[in-house]
Amino acid sequence: MTKPSAQHRVPDAAPPFAPMAAQMAGVGGPGPMVDALMHSGEAYAKACLAWQEEVCRFFGSRLQWDGRVSAALAKCRTLSELAEVQQDWAMTAARDYFDEVNRLAQIASSFVPSWLPCTAPRPATPRSHPID
Repeated sequence: MTKPSAQHRVPDAAPPFAPMAAQMAGVGGPGPMVDALMHSGEAYAKACLAWQEEVCRFFGSRLQWDGRVSAALAKCRTLSELAEVQQDWAMTAARDYFDEVNRLAQIASSFVPSWLPCTAPRPATPRSHPID
């Protein structure tokens, strides 16, 4: 097998990819597609960091709360006290997890920047009734 010569040239992009290649190349600069990819990568990195920080914060607070609940369970003298502590723990845990899902959804939605074409508001189109 022979090595390609220095004269070897990669063929131009195939016709279906030519418009994308032109957008990426831009004229006199990196082009709008490259700019969008750069901004997207930065937003993604920030969102990932925020997600990790939030997950660590949440699990740290849950571990602290669970430790306090364990201490409260150890002090219970009756079954009714035990049931009350467990019920409070279950209600608090459910509320905390629900709130955490909302926080993580907000972080995830911050990753989709408004300048991406897929997130631009679309004009309302009149819809006919399905029976018409």
